[in-house]
Amino acid sequence: MKAKKIPYHPYRHYVGIKLPKGDAKRNMLLTDTQHTVNIATLDAFGKKVSIDQLEVTLYKIDWKWWWDKSGDSLAKYVSAYRNDPIEVGRVSTREGVGQWQFEIKYPQWGRYMVRVCDPQGGHCTGQVFYIDWPGWAGRAKDQKGIGASVINLTADKEEYQVGETATINLPASKQGHGLVTIENGSRVIDRFWVKLTEQNKQIVIPLRAEMSPNIYVSLSLIQPHQGKNNDLPIRLFGILPIKVVDPQTKLTPQIIVADELLPQSVAEIKVSETEGKAMTYTLALVDEGLLGLTRFRTPNLHGYFYQKEALGVKTWDMFDQVVGAYGGELERILALGGDESLDADDASAKKKRFPPVVRVLGPFHLKAGSGTK
Repeated sequence: MKAKKIPYHPYRHYVGIKLPKGDAKRNMLLTDTQHTVNIATLDAFGKKVSIDQLEVTLYKIDWKWWWDKSGDSLAKYVSAYRNDPIEVGRVSTREGVGQWQFEIKYPQWGRYMVRVCDPQGGHCTGQVFYIDWPGWAGRAKDQKGIGASVINLTADKEEYQVGETATINLPASKQGHGLVTIENGSRVIDRFWVKLTEQNKQIVIPLRAEMSPNIYVSLSLIQPHQGKNNDLPIRLFGILPIKVVDPQTKLTPQIIVADELLPQSVAEIKVSETEGKAMTYTLALVDEGLLGLTRFRTPNLHGYFYQKEALGVKTWDMFDQVVGAYGGELERILALGGDESLDADDASAKKKRFPPVVRVLGPFHLKAGSGTK
């Protein structure tokens, strides 16, 4: 039997929000500016619905951290965040659309969260955002408080193309040097040292074809052993994945063939690449009825072969063991990625009574600039 998916909706109505882009280069909103939150309400079938009295709450996220020491263990870093509601309002949607506005006044800044709830239907949605004064490039975005040794790195964009430059925002620091390494799924591409200052520090990384589909920018901040003016560990660590798209790896094949093919006839099929790139391809002749029975979907080949790679470089050091520089009993925060290739459905559950492909031709190779084959 063929595995089958059926939609299930625990709510009759759904609420969605969209925050303004703000300062897109720094990925943050600005203080002393009226910001509009766009609100959408849909039913389980995706149709717009009107809902009265949605509850909107604006929270300020504060991180608290401390050192905790028990009688039989070393000190351990403990962190948690607290949400303080600073503004509460109500809004209604008409034909699925509504708006709510807020403004954060100087000198306030930091992380905030806006949350919208449907009190009758029960569905809620929310989004965390960062807001700061104009001219400050996310100076304290490292306030996530996950662990004592963890620092947060940010980039000016979520996705880059080969040939562009990525601007990485490093944390401000009064002391120490930072070792920056650029890594991928198999090796260290580049490494260099930077001197961090109290002002925000930025590094610019030119992106090359070898960095596709993604790289990892890693920073190890080493503080001085003597004269350290804070209670953080001697070594702080942060890592940031960067998606790099290489346009040269994308192919746009074109097929010219008759709309209908008659049995016992000779068919002529012409294959070309839109930009004249070289490519190797196969042709599959499939009965349209079989495609309908198996709910066939055209695969995203580029997304499969150039999916995000897991970090393949292992990094370790002994700074936690340095005498007199103990910074707490720290757990490793990093986890392996690269799970985008996993299918949520169990392949064994997709039983097939017959193969959908009738005939496969090829592979054929089309040379660059050769036109149609």
